[in-house]
Amino acid sequence: MSDTSLDCERVDRPVGRTLIVRGEIDLASAPAFRSQLAAVLAEARSPGYVDLAGVTFMDSSAIAALVEADLNAAPDKAIVLVDPSPVCDLVFKALGLAERFDIVRS
Repeated sequence: MSDTSLDCERVDRPVGRTLIVRGEIDLASAPAFRSQLAAVLAEARSPGYVDLAGVTFMDSSAIAALVEADLNAAPDKAIVLVDPSPVCDLVFKALGLAERFDIVRS
């Protein structure tokens, strides 16, 4: 799936089904991001991984999509954020969300 500012790819990794996100998650690309999050959670056995290493920008619509997906996920289908980019880390810390999500770093 590709948008002018966002690229998402769902892949199988040894840890599980992973959504690899590259580019900008903003108001224009948030609907596609939200759709890809839902798809990876539906495809994942448990949990669904979201690789944010390639994210160069995220606004409140990205945060809303992540929180919504996390709230709507089945109890056995948590979201795990993988290698958030420095931009993501900054946003998570500024909003007090660094503790809300399970974050792993490689």
